[in-house]
Amino acid sequence: MTKKRSTSLVPCSLYSIFFVLLLFRHVKSQLNDHEQAVILNLKQQWQNPQPLSHWTPSNSSSHCSWPEITCTDGSVSGISLQNMNINGTIPSFICDLKNLTAIDFSWNYFTSQEFPKALYNCSKLEVLDLCQNHLAGTVPDDIHRMARLRQLNLGASYFSGNIPGSIGQLTELRELQLFTRPFNGTLRPEIGNLSNLEVLELGCKKWKNRVAESKTETSVEIVGNALNFH
Repeated sequence: MTKKRSTSLVPCSLYSIFFVLLLFRHVKSQLNDHEQAVILNLKQQWQNPQPLSHWTPSNSSSHCSWPEITCTDGSVSGISLQNMNINGTIPSFICDLKNLTAIDFSWNYFTSQEFPKALYNCSKLEVLDLCQNHLAGTVPDDIHRMARLRQLNLGASYFSGNIPGSIGQLTELRELQLFTRPFNGTLRPEIGNLSNLEVLELGCKKWKNRVAESKTETSVEIVGNALNFH
């Protein structure tokens, strides 16, 4: 009797494994379809720029082979659109890519009169490069909500005003680049809380002493001049 019960359980076990694998494949296919739809919506949002003409719908995972897209474990983790002459705004639905960790939109013509706070919803974002765009406004006081950032580049755009003290709460930052045209305020000493900071690029000499005073133990390379603080 015992042997019969054991034998009868084998088909059930195999069926369960097959069902789980089939379900996993279905879920992954749905994720791929969803991510490709988001990416194609980005292209449409930006009026189908010519450099992205190869972004066309096909099989559900084809977007992972596009050179501007990085995938990790089959899911979109990075978008790099450097120097593609793209006009428009950064839409909030980009954060529907739930595993997105890196955005490089540098050297384009993205426009906004304020920092794109919609990116706060990209909860896994570690790299944000918006250098050389037409973005304006102030760096928001609640920028610390982008808690996972390791690299932040807002250089050569049109941000103005003070650098908020809350930037000192981005404790994962390794690189911070703020060499923008109209910054005319002060740099808060809270930047000294960035104990992991390796590169700080400001491009404004009147801030340098404040940085030196606030950084006491961490070695920071100040890009753009010969100063090194230890």
